[in-house]
Amino acid sequence: MTKGVNTRLDEIEAQLDALASQLDTAIGVSNSNLLDINLGIGGLGTQIGQTNTYLADLLDLFGSNVAGPAGTLLGLLQSVRANTTSACSANIPETDDPAGCIEPFVSIAQLASEDYGGRTFASWDTGALPLGLEEGSFLDPHVTTAEISHGGIGLWKAYVLSCGSATFNINPNTTVVYPTNQWIDITFQTDMAFNVAPGSDIKVYICIPSDFSFTECVTLDSQATNYENTEPEFSLPCSAIFYDTVPAFSCADTQDGGLEEGFSDNCGILTGDLGGITIAMTAGTGVVARVEWVIAGVRDGSNVSLVTSIVTVPAGAVSLLIANVGTGGSATDSFTVEICPPAPPGP
Repeated sequence: MTKGVNTRLDEIEAQLDALASQLDTAIGVSNSNLLDINLGIGGLGTQIGQTNTYLADLLDLFGSNVAGPAGTLLGLLQSVRANTTSACSANIPETDDPAGCIEPFVSIAQLASEDYGGRTFASWDTGALPLGLEEGSFLDPHVTTAEISHGGIGLWKAYVLSCGSATFNINPNTTVVYPTNQWIDITFQTDMAFNVAPGSDIKVYICIPSDFSFTECVTLDSQATNYENTEPEFSLPCSAIFYDTVPAFSCADTQDGGLEEGFSDNCGILTGDLGGITIAMTAGTGVVARVEWVIAGVRDGSNVSLVTSIVTVPAGAVSLLIANVGTGGSATDSFTVEICPPAPPGP
Protein backbone atom coordinates (compact mmCIF):
# COMPACT_ATOMS: atom_id res chain seq x y z
CA MET A 1 0.00 0.00 0.00
CA THR A 2 1.44 3.28 -1.01
CA LYS A 3 2.27 5.74 1.80
CA GLY A 4 0.44 9.00 1.83
CA VAL A 5 2.11 12.30 1.06
CA ASN A 6 1.91 13.44 4.66
CA THR A 7 3.55 10.31 5.95
CA ARG A 8 6.37 10.65 3.45
CA LEU A 9 6.90 14.29 4.42
CA ASP A 10 7.08 13.26 8.07
CA GLU A 11 9.80 10.72 7.30
CA ILE A 12 11.84 13.28 5.35
CA GLU A 13 11.50 15.78 8.19
CA ALA A 14 12.68 13.14 10.68
CA GLN A 15 15.75 12.37 8.53
CA LEU A 16 16.53 16.09 8.19
CA ASP A 17 16.22 16.48 11.96
CA ALA A 18 18.68 13.61 12.44
CA LEU A 19 21.14 15.13 9.97
CA ALA A 20 20.79 18.54 11.64
CA SER A 21 21.52 16.98 15.03
CA GLN A 22 24.63 15.28 13.64
CA LEU A 23 25.77 18.52 12.02
CA ASP A 24 25.22 20.40 15.24
CA THR A 25 27.28 17.86 17.11
CA ALA A 26 30.03 18.10 14.50
CA ILE A 27 30.02 21.90 14.71
CA GLY A 28 30.24 21.68 18.51
CA VAL A 29 33.24 19.40 18.25
CA SER A 30 34.84 21.70 15.69
CA ASN A 31 34.23 24.72 17.88
CA SER A 32 35.80 22.91 20.82
CA ASN A 33 38.83 21.96 18.74
CA LEU A 34 39.20 25.50 17.47
CA LEU A 35 39.06 26.77 21.06
CA ASP A 36 41.80 24.32 22.07
CA ILE A 37 43.87 25.43 19.09
CA ASN A 38 43.38 29.05 20.03
CA LEU A 39 44.42 28.35 23.60
CA GLY A 40 47.43 26.46 22.30
CA ILE A 41 48.43 29.34 20.08
CA GLY A 42 48.08 31.69 23.03
CA GLY A 43 50.29 29.44 25.15
CA LEU A 44 52.80 29.26 22.31
CA GLY A 45 52.80 33.05 22.14
CA THR A 46 53.51 33.22 25.86
CA GLN A 47 56.35 30.74 25.48
CA ILE A 48 57.77 32.71 22.57
CA GLY A 49 57.66 35.86 24.72
CA GLN A 50 59.47 34.06 27.53
CA THR A 51 62.04 32.75 25.05
CA ASN A 52 62.65 36.28 23.83
CA THR A 53 63.26 37.33 27.44
CA TYR A 54 65.67 34.43 27.96
CA LEU A 55 67.50 35.31 24.74
CA ALA A 56 67.80 38.94 25.85
CA ASP A 57 69.21 37.82 29.21
CA LEU A 58 71.64 35.49 27.43
CA LEU A 59 72.77 38.29 25.13
CA ASP A 60 73.36 40.44 28.20
CA LEU A 61 75.62 37.71 29.56
CA PHE A 62 77.47 37.31 26.26
CA GLY A 63 77.73 41.05 25.75
CA SER A 64 77.59 42.91 22.49
CA ASN A 65 79.85 44.94 20.30
CA VAL A 66 78.22 48.12 21.58
CA ALA A 67 80.88 48.01 24.32
CA GLY A 68 83.56 47.00 21.85
CA PRO A 69 85.32 43.61 21.72
CA ALA A 70 85.97 43.71 25.47
CA GLY A 71 82.18 43.66 26.05
CA THR A 72 81.69 40.24 24.45
CA LEU A 73 82.17 36.77 25.88
CA LEU A 74 85.05 36.28 23.45
CA GLY A 75 86.68 39.45 24.76
CA LEU A 76 86.23 38.21 28.33
CA LEU A 77 87.81 34.87 27.47
CA GLN A 78 90.74 36.62 25.79
CA SER A 79 91.17 38.78 28.87
CA VAL A 80 91.14 35.69 31.10
CA ARG A 81 93.73 34.09 28.84
CA ALA A 82 95.95 37.17 29.00
CA ASN A 83 95.64 37.37 32.77
CA THR A 84 96.55 33.72 33.24
CA THR A 85 99.40 33.65 30.75
CA SER A 86 101.91 34.23 33.55
CA ALA A 87 101.03 30.83 35.02
CA CYS A 88 103.59 29.08 32.87
CA SER A 89 106.89 27.37 33.42
CA ALA A 90 108.91 30.61 33.20
CA ASN A 91 110.37 31.45 36.60
CA ILE A 92 110.90 34.81 38.26
CA PRO A 93 114.67 35.23 38.75
CA GLU A 94 115.84 34.20 42.20
CA THR A 95 117.64 36.79 44.32
CA ASP A 96 120.37 34.26 45.15
CA ASP A 97 121.01 33.40 41.50
CA PRO A 98 124.77 33.99 41.00
CA ALA A 99 124.07 35.26 37.47
CA GLY A 100 121.63 37.91 38.73
CA CYS A 101 121.48 40.37 41.62
CA ILE A 102 119.72 40.91 44.94
CA GLU A 103 117.48 43.87 44.09
CA PRO A 104 116.85 44.22 40.35
CA PHE A 105 114.90 47.16 38.93
CA VAL A 106 111.61 45.81 37.56
CA SER A 107 109.25 47.04 34.85
CA ILE A 108 105.76 47.97 36.05
CA ALA A 109 103.53 47.10 33.08
CA GLN A 110 103.42 46.24 29.39
CA LEU A 111 101.98 48.00 26.38
CA ALA A 112 101.43 47.25 22.69
CA SER A 113 102.61 49.67 20.01
CA GLU A 114 100.88 49.72 16.63
CA ASP A 115 103.83 51.73 15.32
CA TYR A 116 105.93 48.60 15.66
CA GLY A 117 103.53 45.97 14.37
CA GLY A 118 101.70 45.55 17.67
CA ARG A 119 104.83 44.34 19.50
CA THR A 120 104.55 44.28 23.29
CA PHE A 121 106.92 46.60 25.19
CA ALA A 122 107.94 46.65 28.85
CA SER A 123 106.82 49.87 30.53
CA TRP A 124 108.82 51.61 33.30
CA ASP A 125 108.12 54.08 36.06
CA THR A 126 110.21 56.76 34.38
CA GLY A 127 109.60 59.13 37.27
CA ALA A 128 111.44 56.83 39.68
CA LEU A 129 114.41 55.53 37.70
CA PRO A 130 117.39 54.49 39.86
CA LEU A 131 120.77 56.17 39.62
CA GLY A 132 122.45 55.04 36.42
CA LEU A 133 119.25 54.85 34.34
CA GLU A 134 117.50 57.66 32.54
CA GLU A 135 114.49 58.01 30.28
CA GLY A 136 115.41 57.48 26.63
CA SER A 137 114.27 59.15 23.42
CA PHE A 138 115.98 57.13 20.72
CA LEU A 139 112.96 55.59 18.96
CA ASP A 140 111.07 57.33 16.18
CA PRO A 141 108.15 57.13 16.63
CA HIS A 142 108.55 57.11 20.41
CA VAL A 143 107.03 54.52 22.75
CA THR A 144 106.26 56.45 25.93
CA THR A 145 107.62 54.90 29.17
CA ALA A 146 109.27 52.06 27.21
CA GLU A 147 112.58 53.77 26.34
CA ILE A 148 115.39 53.83 28.93
CA SER A 149 119.17 54.28 28.66
CA HIS A 150 122.27 53.67 30.75
CA GLY A 151 125.81 55.00 30.49
CA GLY A 152 127.57 51.67 30.03
CA ILE A 153 129.64 51.93 33.24
CA GLY A 154 129.88 48.64 35.08
CA LEU A 155 128.28 45.29 34.27
CA TRP A 156 124.61 45.60 33.27
CA LYS A 157 122.34 42.54 33.04
CA ALA A 158 118.68 41.97 32.17
CA TYR A 159 116.23 39.12 32.66
CA VAL A 160 113.19 39.23 30.37
CA LEU A 161 110.40 37.09 31.77
CA SER A 162 107.90 35.86 29.18
CA CYS A 163 105.60 32.88 28.81
CA GLY A 164 104.49 33.69 25.30
CA SER A 165 107.81 34.40 23.61
CA ALA A 166 111.09 32.48 23.51
CA THR A 167 113.04 35.58 22.43
CA PHE A 168 113.05 39.32 23.02
CA ASN A 169 114.37 42.37 21.24
CA ILE A 170 115.98 45.46 22.80
CA ASN A 171 115.53 47.85 19.88
CA PRO A 172 112.61 47.28 17.47
CA ASN A 173 114.55 49.01 14.70
CA THR A 174 116.91 46.02 14.65
CA THR A 175 116.34 42.31 14.11
CA VAL A 176 118.69 41.15 16.89
CA VAL A 177 116.97 38.89 19.44
CA TYR A 178 118.01 37.31 22.73
CA PRO A 179 116.55 34.36 24.70
CA THR A 180 113.94 35.12 27.35
CA ASN A 181 113.86 33.74 30.90
CA GLN A 182 117.60 33.98 31.56
CA TRP A 183 120.11 36.66 32.49
CA ILE A 184 121.66 38.47 29.53
CA ASP A 185 124.64 40.88 29.49
CA ILE A 186 123.36 44.27 28.26
CA THR A 187 126.44 46.32 29.10
CA PHE A 188 126.82 47.43 25.49
CA GLN A 189 123.07 47.87 24.90
CA THR A 190 122.91 51.39 26.31
CA ASP A 191 119.57 52.31 24.64
CA MET A 192 116.86 49.86 25.64
CA ALA A 193 113.21 49.34 24.68
CA PHE A 194 112.58 45.72 25.65
CA ASN A 195 109.89 44.14 23.47
CA VAL A 196 108.47 40.75 22.44
CA ALA A 197 106.23 39.44 19.68
CA PRO A 198 102.66 40.84 19.40
CA GLY A 199 100.29 39.30 21.93
CA SER A 200 103.10 37.98 24.15
CA ASP A 201 103.68 38.97 27.75
CA ILE A 202 106.81 40.68 29.10
CA LYS A 203 108.30 41.68 32.44
CA VAL A 204 111.91 42.86 32.69
CA TYR A 205 114.38 42.73 35.57
CA ILE A 206 117.54 44.85 35.31
CA CYS A 207 120.62 44.48 37.50
CA ILE A 208 121.92 47.97 38.24
CA PRO A 209 125.66 47.65 38.91
CA SER A 210 126.27 48.94 42.42
CA ASP A 211 129.74 49.89 41.29
CA PHE A 212 128.78 52.19 38.41
CA SER A 213 130.03 55.13 40.54
CA PHE A 214 132.93 52.99 41.75
CA THR A 215 135.20 53.71 38.81
CA GLU A 216 138.62 53.95 40.44
CA CYS A 217 140.58 51.68 42.76
CA VAL A 218 140.66 52.55 46.47
CA THR A 219 143.47 51.80 48.91
CA LEU A 220 142.52 50.78 52.46
CA ASP A 221 144.68 50.20 55.54
CA SER A 222 143.70 47.53 58.04
CA GLN A 223 142.51 48.39 61.54
CA ALA A 224 142.93 46.56 64.84
CA THR A 225 139.75 44.75 65.87
CA ASN A 226 138.43 41.41 67.12
CA TYR A 227 137.17 38.70 64.76
CA GLU A 228 134.07 37.03 66.24
CA ASN A 229 131.80 34.17 65.27
CA THR A 230 128.97 32.31 66.92
CA GLU A 231 129.75 28.67 66.20
CA PRO A 232 131.68 28.03 68.34
CA GLU A 233 131.72 31.39 70.06
CA PHE A 234 135.13 32.97 70.28
CA SER A 235 136.87 36.30 69.84
CA LEU A 236 140.28 36.62 68.22
CA PRO A 237 142.31 39.86 68.08
CA CYS A 238 143.23 40.60 64.46
CA SER A 239 143.74 43.26 61.84
CA ALA A 240 140.97 43.71 59.25
CA ILE A 241 139.70 46.02 56.51
CA PHE A 242 136.76 48.37 57.08
CA TYR A 243 134.70 49.78 54.23
CA ASP A 244 133.03 53.03 55.19
CA THR A 245 135.08 54.88 52.53
CA VAL A 246 134.33 52.56 49.58
CA PRO A 247 131.93 54.37 47.19
CA ALA A 248 128.64 52.92 45.93
CA PHE A 249 128.61 50.03 48.39
CA SER A 250 127.10 49.42 51.80
CA CYS A 251 128.64 47.76 54.83
CA ALA A 252 127.37 45.55 57.63
CA ASP A 253 128.58 44.21 60.96
CA THR A 254 128.15 40.47 60.26
CA GLN A 255 127.72 38.02 57.40
CA ASP A 256 126.09 34.61 57.58
CA GLY A 257 127.32 31.86 55.30
CA GLY A 258 126.38 28.99 57.58
CA LEU A 259 128.53 30.58 60.30
CA GLU A 260 127.69 34.08 61.49
CA GLU A 261 130.88 36.07 61.67
CA GLY A 262 132.04 39.65 61.94
CA PHE A 263 134.10 42.09 63.94
CA SER A 264 133.78 43.96 67.20
CA ASP A 265 133.82 47.23 65.22
CA ASN A 266 131.22 48.41 62.70
CA CYS A 267 131.39 48.26 58.90
CA GLY A 268 133.74 45.29 58.61
CA ILE A 269 131.55 43.50 56.01
CA LEU A 270 131.26 44.90 52.49
CA THR A 271 127.80 44.29 50.97
CA GLY A 272 126.26 44.68 47.52
CA ASP A 273 126.62 43.07 44.11
CA LEU A 274 130.33 42.35 44.52
CA GLY A 275 131.05 40.01 41.62
CA GLY A 276 134.15 41.01 39.62
CA ILE A 277 135.76 43.21 42.29
CA THR A 278 139.50 42.58 42.58
CA ILE A 279 141.61 42.69 45.74
CA ALA A 280 145.41 42.93 45.89
CA MET A 281 147.69 43.36 48.87
CA THR A 282 150.05 46.33 48.46
CA ALA A 283 151.71 46.35 51.91
CA GLY A 284 152.09 43.85 54.74
CA THR A 285 155.27 41.79 54.69
CA GLY A 286 154.56 38.25 55.81
CA VAL A 287 150.83 38.86 56.18
CA VAL A 288 148.36 36.39 54.70
CA ALA A 289 144.87 37.89 54.58
CA ARG A 290 141.70 35.92 54.11
CA VAL A 291 139.20 37.28 51.55
CA GLU A 292 135.94 35.59 52.46
CA TRP A 293 132.59 36.01 50.65
CA VAL A 294 129.07 34.57 50.73
CA ILE A 295 127.26 33.33 47.61
CA ALA A 296 123.72 31.92 47.88
CA GLY A 297 124.15 31.47 51.63
CA VAL A 298 127.44 29.54 51.31
CA ARG A 299 130.74 30.86 52.67
CA ASP A 300 133.89 30.58 50.55
CA GLY A 301 137.02 32.56 49.89
CA SER A 302 140.69 32.81 49.02
CA ASN A 303 143.93 34.05 50.60
CA VAL A 304 145.87 37.06 49.41
CA SER A 305 149.38 38.25 50.25
CA LEU A 306 152.20 40.22 48.71
CA VAL A 307 153.38 37.13 46.88
CA THR A 308 150.05 35.73 45.72
CA SER A 309 148.02 36.80 42.73
CA ILE A 310 145.10 39.20 42.80
CA VAL A 311 141.85 37.77 44.16
CA THR A 312 138.77 38.28 41.97
CA VAL A 313 135.46 38.01 43.79
CA PRO A 314 133.16 35.56 41.94
CA ALA A 315 129.81 36.56 40.45
CA GLY A 316 126.93 36.31 42.91
CA ALA A 317 128.91 37.38 45.98
CA VAL A 318 126.77 39.59 48.21
CA SER A 319 129.13 40.20 51.14
CA LEU A 320 132.80 39.81 52.01
CA LEU A 321 135.40 40.44 54.69
CA ILE A 322 139.18 40.77 54.56
CA ALA A 323 141.16 39.89 57.68
CA ASN A 324 144.66 38.81 58.74
CA VAL A 325 144.39 35.10 59.53
CA GLY A 326 147.79 34.92 61.24
CA THR A 327 149.24 32.33 58.89
CA GLY A 328 152.40 34.33 58.13
CA GLY A 329 152.86 35.84 61.60
CA SER A 330 150.69 37.60 64.13
CA ALA A 331 147.02 38.07 63.27
CA THR A 332 147.31 41.65 64.51
CA ASP A 333 149.97 42.65 61.97
CA SER A 334 148.68 45.46 59.78
CA PHE A 335 148.42 45.39 56.00
CA THR A 336 147.10 47.42 53.06
CA VAL A 337 144.91 46.32 50.17
CA GLU A 338 143.82 47.87 46.90
CA ILE A 339 140.19 47.23 45.94
CA CYS A 340 139.30 47.82 42.30
CA PRO A 341 135.97 47.82 40.40
CA PRO A 342 135.20 45.03 37.94
CA ALA A 343 137.00 45.28 34.64
CA PRO A 344 134.59 46.17 31.80
CA PRO A 345 133.70 43.14 29.68
CA GLY A 346 135.21 42.84 26.23
CA PRO A 347 133.10 43.70 23.16
